[in-house]
Amino acid sequence: MTGPDPRARRLFEELAAEHLGQPGIGRRRMFGRDGLSADGKFFAFLDRNGLVVRVPPATTEALIAAGEAEVATSVSPTMRKWVLMPPPADPDRWRRLLAEARAYAGVVTPRR
Repeated sequence: MTGPDPRARRLFEELAAEHLGQPGIGRRRMFGRDGLSADGKFFAFLDRNGLVVRVPPATTEALIAAGEAEVATSVSPTMRKWVLMPPPADPDRWRRLLAEARAYAGVVTPRR
């Protein structure tokens, strides 16, 4: 398996730095890839083909319908609720997606 495109890696690192250091946000590996978690629940990781995130179903459907992303089953068959988005021309697109995924992680698995 080859690694992510260097531009995608730089963008991911830049965006990850914006989240890290905030309460409950950590960095771990998922499927052998760099990932971000909120209170231990993964919400995003970088794959060789782009950013993989778990976002609300409506966002997933809109991204797929617009041709911006695909279901992440190419990463793992169990990733049906995750989407894979290739590096965007506009870095703010990944920034917004990461923020939405982080917020959604708290909804899917609320703190106890």
